Amino acid sequence: MAEIGMYNIDNDFHFYLISDTHPYSGSDLMPSSALNRRKLWTMSCETLFQNFAASLTPDLIVKLCRRYQYPLPDATHSDLALYHLAHEHCHRDSPFSRQVQRYLNRRHAALVSQIAQLPSLAVRARVTEVLAEEQEQSSNPLPGMMWAVCSDPRQDVRPIEQFFIEELHLRSHCLLLAQFRGEPHSDVDPAAANAEREALEQTLKRLETERDDLRQDVRNLQRANTRMKQDNARLQGDLADMKQRGAELEKQRRSQAAQASQGVTLRDLRKLQYEVARLSDALREKDMETARLAATAASCESTPLADDRRTDEAIPGEPPLPEPEWPVFDLNGERVALIGGLTKASGHYEQAISQLGGLCMRYEGSANQGHKKLARIIRQADVVFCPVDCVSHGTASAAKKLCRSLDKPCHFLRSSGVSYVREKLREVVAG
Repeated sequence: MAEIGMYNIDNDFHFYLISDTHPYSGSDLMPSSALNRRKLWTMSCETLFQNFAASLTPDLIVKLCRRYQYPLPDATHSDLALYHLAHEHCHRDSPFSRQVQRYLNRRHAALVSQIAQLPSLAVRARVTEVLAEEQEQSSNPLPGMMWAVCSDPRQDVRPIEQFFIEELHLRSHCLLLAQFRGEPHSDVDPAAANAEREALEQTLKRLETERDDLRQDVRNLQRANTRMKQDNARLQGDLADMKQRGAELEKQRRSQAAQASQGVTLRDLRKLQYEVARLSDALREKDMETARLAATAASCESTPLADDRRTDEAIPGEPPLPEPEWPVFDLNGERVALIGGLTKASGHYEQAISQLGGLCMRYEGSANQGHKKLARIIRQADVVFCPVDCVSHGTASAAKKLCRSLDKPCHFLRSSGVSYVREKLREVVAG
């Protein structure tokens, strides 16, 4: 398969076909070491610029553009626009870039063959030697050496290429700086140039260090941002859970409030239970009082029989009626202090205690209102009764402390009913 070739004779481009039978396809124009070179469109921008500036002329770029029908920049533009156009077209695989690749290989064929046969260490020594030499413009080997190193396909030559391009870039800066100061390039002191180059290298290293530090800071900030996003997502999840839990609690509260408004609460139930117990004790007391009154009435009904006989003596020939046997209890005049109790049943308390031969001493106030009176009553009493269902908590506590300090027997009753109090009095007397 034939392809278009190009060579330069007397600053003029000549295009030809390269084939297996063409006389120029041998080592005269394209040596075997130049085949399969590194492609132009795979190189960096700086490498392309340095090779264009060293090896291509503006006229050559114009001829190539016309050959491949590429639009040229305006005539008012400088040659820099042509180099920019060639740089743009050589960044991709195209007929233009392939033709430039062949042109550079043929122009620098000798150095390409020489560098291809050297090891990488020898290539670096050769590059250093060429950079250190002071060459005339007509015999300057820098363009050919630069293309031979940049187009070498070996990977171990890439650091040498980077060193070569950076050195040329630094020299171009020094040249521009000298022109800006008005100093001719030939009059530049080598020692001053070296010192300035070292200063520029140090500045470059410092800037690279700062760039690396800024990149590290960016990475740290990105990691911190990632952590903050994760924390934010976790907090958002916790907030959603808390909102859901709050909605559930609010629903339970409303349900409990609705149940409380429709039914009886636990406090009301306890109040009702206490009231039922109190009324039950009162009912039992009334039943016992009714039974006692019925017995008294029954004993009173037997008295008219003696009146009908008009005598209190027994009928001759008939034995006297046996009197009912009641257990005999006697408090022997002891003073009984009753702390609390029902106010309406005061007379019944006194009657029950007096029937058992005792003296009733009532205290109905609170401990805050009459502590001295409470102490005086307990001090005078022989025995103390305190119904816990009809007395304040403070009075009961004060009575307990006074009885303990005065060594008085104290009985706490669970009910304030008269019959219950009477039973406890009998138990105390019997005991």
